[in-house]
Amino acid sequence: MNGAPLGLPVIGHALSFVRDKPGFLQACRQQYGDCVRLHIGAPTWLLNNPADIKHVLVDAAAKYEKTPKLTSPRGRVLSGSGLHTATGLDHVFLRRMVQPLFHRRVVDGHAQMVRRVTENAMADWRDGHVIDLLDAMLKLTQQVMLAALFGESFVDERGQFADAVTVRRSYIEYFFTSNLPWPEHWPLPLVRRYRTARRYMGEVIDREIDRRRTGVPVGDDWLSMLVSSTGRNGTALNKAQIRDEAITLTSTGYETVAAALTWSGHLLSIHPDVQRDVQRELAVDETPDAPLTTRVLNEAMRLFPPTWLFVRVATTDDVLPGGATIRADDHIYLCPFTMHRHPAWYAGPDHFDPSHFSDEAMRARPRFAFYPFGGGARQCIGEPFARLEAAVVLSTLLRRFQLEPINTDPVRLRPSIVLEPRGGLRVRLRGAR
Repeated sequence: MNGAPLGLPVIGHALSFVRDKPGFLQACRQQYGDCVRLHIGAPTWLLNNPADIKHVLVDAAAKYEKTPKLTSPRGRVLSGSGLHTATGLDHVFLRRMVQPLFHRRVVDGHAQMVRRVTENAMADWRDGHVIDLLDAMLKLTQQVMLAALFGESFVDERGQFADAVTVRRSYIEYFFTSNLPWPEHWPLPLVRRYRTARRYMGEVIDREIDRRRTGVPVGDDWLSMLVSSTGRNGTALNKAQIRDEAITLTSTGYETVAAALTWSGHLLSIHPDVQRDVQRELAVDETPDAPLTTRVLNEAMRLFPPTWLFVRVATTDDVLPGGATIRADDHIYLCPFTMHRHPAWYAGPDHFDPSHFSDEAMRARPRFAFYPFGGGARQCIGEPFARLEAAVVLSTLLRRFQLEPINTDPVRLRPSIVLEPRGGLRVRLRGAR
């Protein structure tokens, strides 16, 4: 342990954290080192030693669980009893059942679907138009998610399902960031809209499950695969389990990709030389994993990791490789935002430089110096699809347009469940030369 900042009586460091979450954690790392003891509602450890992070996520993962706000009965009412909230053997079983959705063959098969949805979303974009990148990418990735979940033939009547997904997204953010006691019972308009949205989503998903169980050919959409998925002993998911996984996919399946694309577009717009290099690469390389495009996406997720904070709770006493003694119920903050800007692993850590992800640079770093999708048994199962989607969307966009910044003022961060630019992020489109 390197030290701890001075906290206030009773509330500890909570006020400083709430005022500027990533800024406060970054300052703590810079001033007090790679293992910082805090008090944010509970004894809390901020870890920025790759060996400590690997210990928590991989080597001693059984000693660390997700926050009870997610895995408790209250959390499961919100997020269901699916892979996202499951623990222990239930988590192992569900991960095996969901894993086929993200096998490389299946993911690669979605590339043309992603391209078609992207081209359709951009059909009305013209030279000189100003767009809010965040809003545009959220809408686009939501449409990709619906096509992946239900198939491209799915008809979302009057956009009701998409609207319900957006309401649920807003409610999840409210629930997990609210300081109110039992926020789900407060008579707020958002709470009422969420209940209506959740009920509507369940009805649509149940209808689509029934269609697939009564004659609709099984395709490569996620819902068809969940319906047909069987375990090693022939066990299938029941209807409630399929519904829970489908609802989970409607949120985890698009927000982080939208944020990664927003930050990538922003960084390219203010680094036109890199943007031109990417466009030159795309003129001769049509694969989703074109090298420079991949490095740009990684660099954007380094500087602005969509999932900027992972929280674990110790279930028993433990000792980290770095020497800190963890007590049962201590909270562990694993913060990619601070780890990814560590000067020990990145030269010029606050500056955009895709060469941070050259083969040589990556070989020189430990595994958990870069972990935008987490790690271990709970590493994001959808990472292969998220990476393919981001690459296809970005390459399709840059083949048609150049992005120009509206202004070059520093972007303010909005660190909610996903790290987004506060107030959106506007750019001007110019026809690609």
